[in-house]
Amino acid sequence: MARKNGALKCRTDWICFFDDDVEIDDGWFNAAVSKLGSGVVAVSGAYDERNKHVGALMKYIYTLYDPASIASANICNTLILRSALTGYDPPPVFAGEDNLLYRYVLTLGKWVHFYPAHATHRYVIRPKMQFQEGETIGRYGSISSRQFIRNMYHATFRSI
Repeated sequence: MARKNGALKCRTDWICFFDDDVEIDDGWFNAAVSKLGSGVVAVSGAYDERNKHVGALMKYIYTLYDPASIASANICNTLILRSALTGYDPPPVFAGEDNLLYRYVLTLGKWVHFYPAHATHRYVIRPKMQFQEGETIGRYGSISSRQFIRNMYHATFRSI
């Protein structure tokens, strides 16, 4: 909801949003703009994990899923068409909202991901949040909550 509210206050065609725990480097904007093209609605960059346990968890998740198909893989640093956000009606969820926005944007056009990383993520795992995200993903469709939680559990304990 915060992203939509921000988009409603903007007047440019393209806007950027970044999670509060992400730091971007000087090359981020040029890398994002270089990916704009026909049918592109959003562009997001890869990021490095500062937390080694989260980094191990994400590497494991990437062996199960294509990173470009997982919203949370890259949505924390995004350049997006303002109209994509102003036309979005987000459901009232606390976790998993990135996945839902990502799937919505794909109905409008392409969401392009760029590599190498031009951002660093300072994320801290909070188990309760992972379970909430799993529940949301299960409720709205991409994978079952049980499968998501099982994957997160195994990835977390293999990384320690």
